[in-house]
Amino acid sequence: MFLETVGALCVAIGLFTRFFAAALAIEMGIAFLVVHLPKGFAANQGGFEYVLLLGVVLFAIAVRGGGPYSVDRLIGKEL
Repeated sequence: MFLETVGALCVAIGLFTRFFAAALAIEMGIAFLVVHLPKGFAANQGGFEYVLLLGVVLFAIAVRGGGPYSVDRLIGKEL
């Protein structure tokens, strides 16, 4: 719960973006494999459609970083 709450807030404002985006992408990967994969693709049946989208987006954010308007850029450090 801590990772999903604090991590999502930090990704949204751009603080420790790469760290939290990577941690959340790993969490989505585990949720994809363990919980949602056996239920099929459709999200309305508990499938992996939405979890896969979140995981891919978070992975892209982890690779790319926070961007020019992130708090990381303002403080001058990017993990």
